[in-house]
Amino acid sequence: MANLRMFGEAVEQLDTDTPLTLARVNCFDWTDVCGKQSVTVFPTLRVFQEGKMAWDYSGPQDVQAMYATMKL
Repeated sequence: MANLRMFGEAVEQLDTDTPLTLARVNCFDWTDVCGKQSVTVFPTLRVFQEGKMAWDYSGPQDVQAMYATMKL
């Protein structure tokens, strides 16, 4: 829950004109999606670019770091 709150706060800081699409998937409800993505550790923050998996976020677990990463 702490990561979900941190993610939400970082999203709120993004400008409305930022060209990002953000989504959250609950792996307990969407086991097929998480299985296809090989998600086995929770929480996992995965970044996609142009529809392809780019990397998993493994940076500091705070709002400012998450916000800065999303802006990049």
